[in-house]
Parts: sequence; C-alpha cells; structure tokens
Amino acid sequence: GRRTMTRNRFLLRTTGLVAAALVIAIVFASTLAALAGYRPVVITTGSMGDVAPPGSLVIAAPNDDVVVGDILVMQTPGRPTVTHRVVEIERVDDQRLATTRGDANEQRDLMPYPLGEAELTEVTTVPNLGRVLMATDQPWVIVSIVAVAASLAFVSATRAIWRKDPDTAST
Repeated sequence: GRRTMTRNRFLLRTTGLVAAALVIAIVFASTLAALAGYRPVVITTGSMGDVAPPGSLVIAAPNDDVVVGDILVMQTPGRPTVTHRVVEIERVDDQRLATTRGDANEQRDLMPYPLGEAELTEVTTVPNLGRVLMATDQPWVIVSIVAVAASLAFVSATRAIWRKDPDTAST
C-alpha cells in the first residue's frame, strides 16, 4: 500500500541522486587528475603480459626520477604510444637513455628512449577498464551514458520537487 509507494519513491529518488552525484564526482575527479598531469593509457597489445593485459587502463603520472623497474609510457611524435618496463638506464653525454622491454617480450626494445625532465610512468593499472574507454570513443556510447545519467537526475529532481506529502494528501 502506501508504505510500498513511499519506499519505491524513496528508492527511485535516492538512485537518481546517487547517479547524478556519481557522474559529477567522476567529471570532477577526472578534471583534477588531468590538471595534475595524470593520463589514462589504454593497453592494446599483449606485450606487458599479465601486468597489463590488452584492454587494461594504465593511469600514468609525470615522474622526474624514472628508475629501472618503472613502467614507462613512451610518447614519440608520429609513432604509437608504447608502454614497457625500464630494464636499464644509461647516461650518454648529458642525456639519460632508458632501455625498455615489454614483460611478455623476449627481446629488449631496439632503440633506447631518451628521458626528459618528467616522463609518464604507471601509477596503477585497472584490468579491462580500457575496454570501456575504447567503447566510449563511439559517440552513441557517450550520448547514451550522458542521457541515462541526465534522465535519472531529472526524474529524481522532478519527483523531489513535485511529490505530494503523503500525510497531507487527500484520499
């Protein structure tokens, strides 16, 4: 009866508010992370093995002290981004060079990577989350996510504004 309807309204309103708050929190956190230099990197090959299988999302941050063992996100203009582990660092003249290798690869990468003042290195890796981000490259996925979140927020706000107080409603 009346309690079930009140409970259902409460659940719907709470779900809408939680969904809206979650969308706002994700946008806010993503913006702060981007401003701090954090970058998401989707792993598309198996070169890192079980550490970062294809479809993983690597969250990388600027690092001014790259060391052997770090997972380095190498960005070379005109070439695809490569994410491999640093296996050796050497100094040639005034330049630090990182030799890298994918954990699942038998051979080291052919060319050493010149290290700049702040390179991107892995902070954390989330398996399969990269697949979700790759799906959001499709405009219909983004529109659907935004539409669902906006609809839940709108329904929740509308119900909160226009709901009738069950104690004062006439029967």
